[in-house]
Amino acid sequence: MKKSTNFLIKLIISIFILVFIINKLDFNQIFEIKINWFFFLICMILGSLNIFICTFRWWYLNNKIYDIKTPFFMLFKLYLIGVFFNLFLPSSIGGDTIKSYNIYKYSNKKLSAIHAIFFDRLLGLIILSIFAIVGLTYILFFSNLIINSIEILLTFSIIILGFTLFLPFIGDFPIFSKLLFFKKLKEFFLYSEIIIKNKKKLLVPILMTFLFQFSCIIVSFIMSKAVGMNVNFIFFMAFIPISTIIILIPITFAGMGLREVSFVFLFSLIGVKAEEIILVPLLVFSINVILGLLGGVFYIKEDFKNIPKNN
Repeated sequence: MKKSTNFLIKLIISIFILVFIINKLDFNQIFEIKINWFFFLICMILGSLNIFICTFRWWYLNNKIYDIKTPFFMLFKLYLIGVFFNLFLPSSIGGDTIKSYNIYKYSNKKLSAIHAIFFDRLLGLIILSIFAIVGLTYILFFSNLIINSIEILLTFSIIILGFTLFLPFIGDFPIFSKLLFFKKLKEFFLYSEIIIKNKKKLLVPILMTFLFQFSCIIVSFIMSKAVGMNVNFIFFMAFIPISTIIILIPITFAGMGLREVSFVFLFSLIGVKAEEIILVPLLVFSINVILGLLGGVFYIKEDFKNIPKNN
């Protein structure tokens, strides 16, 4: 009952945000935009390559750091299945749950499976924040554009980065150490000793994460060209990471609504019309839908409910 209520609330919030945005749009201007499908095809190819990059990063973390011997193609299918479930679950965390659960069933290493997914996400969040800070700093100090909200966005990025770096150590403070939640949190982060012992091996997943996040920014930039926009790449480097972080907030259904409103708000700061930018996240999301449907095929064809254990 509680899950159904939470689902309904998040769906209502998504619909409310979307209705709010729709009321602000001039659809006559949107229908006049001609989409360059060649650029869309390039984005589709890059999006597919990103799946391989993420799969390789996950495979490397499992096999080289967490000692979970998992076949690459199995992880590839599970990653796409995660994308599929992200289309229907309240946030992208839902797909991670599906992935970690199946790896746990395969390896019988529950904490390792969860921590590998968590560290993968944490790494992505830190690097997203770095991209945002670099982009926003350039806009703030090295461009002629003056935006009052830039300082707020820069501060937001720094807070996100600082929080992710500070979280593993929060349990050491007396005010937190006696609380059960932080005791469990501390216990979970103690598992990071594996990361510390294998720090020399972290270069590969870090590089893969940089490559993936940078590729995601490029996809949105190329998609903007597909709808005829002419916006400097540096703004995409600043705004796309912030939008991605906002989408992770689990208050809407599959990020629906937050995705669109974050694009419209951020790019309105530099004078981009909502009718122009709104198509970019929708087209990028359509690529995720296509890839997610492929994951749905894998989920139907593969019997992941009875996944064999790795003996």
